[in-house]
Amino acid sequence: MTSGDGGTHRWVIGGQTMTGFAGTLSTFMDHHVENKTGVDGSFNIRLEFALDEHVPGPDKRYGPPTEVPESSGPNIFKALEQQLGLTLELAKGPHGFLVIEHIERPSPNSGPAIARGR
Repeated sequence: MTSGDGGTHRWVIGGQTMTGFAGTLSTFMDHHVENKTGVDGSFNIRLEFALDEHVPGPDKRYGPPTEVPESSGPNIFKALEQQLGLTLELAKGPHGFLVIEHIERPSPNSGPAIARGR
């Protein structure tokens, strides 16, 4: 669950693995986050941080927020370290992606093929 008021954002996530939490961070940040903690198990996570250009949100196609409200809270990097003891490190590594090489509009009469028995 996420909530926010003004420039502060709060996450309350129950029963999450570190790999799952890394996926959540990837969804909200503008970088892929990978779990390299080596920590197993599930955790209840509470995190409070100030919104900024590093956390554009789950719908990144619109880019970072144009107006970031003022907040006295820590940014997500400091919040992760202070509140959860986690550190994000920028690293280069293999990153897979998909490329759309060709696209065509479907014809008006094309629909899913349905096999009919006799």
